[in-house]
Amino acid sequence: MSTGKISWGNFSAAPHRLFFWSGAFYAALMGALWTVQQLTLYAPLLPRIGWMGAGPPEPMHWVIPAGVAHGVIMLYALMGYYLAGFLLTILPRRLGVEPVGRGPLLALWGALLAGSHGFWIGLFFNRELVAGALGLLLAAYACLVWQLWGRLLRASRERTVLAPLLLAVTPAPLGLGLLLLAVLGVYAEGYRAVLVLGVNGFIMPLVLTVSHLMVPFFTQVQAPGVEVRRSAYGGWVVLGLCWMRWGLDGFGPVGAVGVADLALLTVWTSELFRWRFWRAPQPPLVRVLYLGQGWIVLGLALFSWQALALWFGSGAVPPFGRAPLHALLVGGVGSLLLGISTRITLGQSGRAGDRMSVAGALFLAIQGVALARVAPEIAGYWWPAWAVQGFWSGGLWALVFGAWLVRIGPVLLRARADGKPG
Repeated sequence: MSTGKISWGNFSAAPHRLFFWSGAFYAALMGALWTVQQLTLYAPLLPRIGWMGAGPPEPMHWVIPAGVAHGVIMLYALMGYYLAGFLLTILPRRLGVEPVGRGPLLALWGALLAGSHGFWIGLFFNRELVAGALGLLLAAYACLVWQLWGRLLRASRERTVLAPLLLAVTPAPLGLGLLLLAVLGVYAEGYRAVLVLGVNGFIMPLVLTVSHLMVPFFTQVQAPGVEVRRSAYGGWVVLGLCWMRWGLDGFGPVGAVGVADLALLTVWTSELFRWRFWRAPQPPLVRVLYLGQGWIVLGLALFSWQALALWFGSGAVPPFGRAPLHALLVGGVGSLLLGISTRITLGQSGRAGDRMSVAGALFLAIQGVALARVAPEIAGYWWPAWAVQGFWSGGLWALVFGAWLVRIGPVLLRARADGKPG
């Protein structure tokens, strides 16, 4: 296989090239940064060996709460890259409309790049820099939403199928706007609101609507003889339940969110059985998508358990900490990010059958990352000392996405193997 020449022209030739490469770089960098930040907090709990013999490092302090910063980085900044790469590549083709022009595409990419990196750099300096970076992130999302809805409204096909996916993206600018107000000192509740919205109003409906749309599609592409039956209105149902969860989590009594959790768990499990997932083929690109669905189901089940525990008054603190959230985000979203970005990268490069052994190893590795993050928090319910040990998984996350960047990422920098444009 010819490696071809690395050039800016090749890199900027299509949305998936710009955004998937930049997203993998950002994922690796932020995984490493978060691991270091957590290490400075938990070092006193670790054996004092080597460089730690002289005493633990000083805790890494940021200008806004670390948990909020981490949530924004993962829920909004990182997802922005993969959302733009995926939707700006797939949506125009599915709708039969023109792709986004080069000028708006590069402007969106530049705003997202400057905003996402400016945000974490600003955490070390001052709120003004953080606020400016949030403004750029907000502009990038507003541009993305504008471009996507403009194409959907001009389309004559598949509008009702794709509308739930675009509705899931639409609240993201609102979340960033609320955080910007909090950073500027105008709306203190914005620190919590950005996370409640990010999880319930944005990421959860996004991952479910993307799964509903793409997992059956990729299954049939990889195994044309396998029939996958998808419910006609599944995307609308899960979107409505996620937004119901958003309202209950933000404004309902403690534990009331469990009503939405149990409904989501029931609906999504039924949807997977409708797909007859046990008949799915075994190629790595399909297997990882179904492993991701397993993590999503686990996350919904743990969310339901926690909500019921709070509802019936067994404690004021959720029994499994953030294990449900990390099952959904690290296991479910991580598997989807790797699986879908790899499928599009190789398929759109004319190399659909290449590097499958590398891809398969990375797909298995992300399952290990999710297990390393979720298992300690679940075990911490019975053995509290274990609860904090999951932070090491951030380093493993960085290694997985770094390996993707090194082994599969160069495809995005070179011309297509089949000579076609894009």
